[in-house]
Amino acid sequence: MEASNMGAYFSTYSLEDLEEAIQCIQKSPSYTDVSYEKLAQDIINKYPDGAESLAIPTWFYGHEPSNAFSKYIAKYFSNAVREDNLLAICLHGIIYCPGSAGTIQEVFTDAAQNHYSTYDYVSPMVFFGTNYFSEKLPAIQLLKKLSEKKTYSDYLFYSDDQLSIIDFLQVHLPLKTK
Repeated sequence: MEASNMGAYFSTYSLEDLEEAIQCIQKSPSYTDVSYEKLAQDIINKYPDGAESLAIPTWFYGHEPSNAFSKYIAKYFSNAVREDNLLAICLHGIIYCPGSAGTIQEVFTDAAQNHYSTYDYVSPMVFFGTNYFSEKLPAIQLLKKLSEKKTYSDYLFYSDDQLSIIDFLQVHLPLKTK
């Protein structure tokens, strides 16, 4: 979840600056790494004029702290409300990466929003990690079956290729249903 805040932070910088920051943070990529916080702060010190963004961490599970690249932090006191709202505003789609129960919960909350056109839009659902989502946690098969004869079946995409994901998202813009 930090990737979105880091991407937003670096929107005022060049792609090369972002790539350098990513290479730096990859030395300790997890907040559980001893030097993670220092590396993140070093990046912020080197690039102090990043764009503002809002982080809305889960905090529900107790092990997901907010990240260093967001200026503002919000807290929902119901994780279900948090997830429903975040998914509702992501009209241009979500790219799902391998995760755990929380990720799968978000996948099916998003699918339900698309299935019933809850917010009057169908939005892309992209799965980066085809083997993960077809073998380890086989959400792909279930979503394909669930979406049969529904508009959002064309808005499901599974790939391990970053460029094809970008192409898909550029073609599959939010679809107004009402």
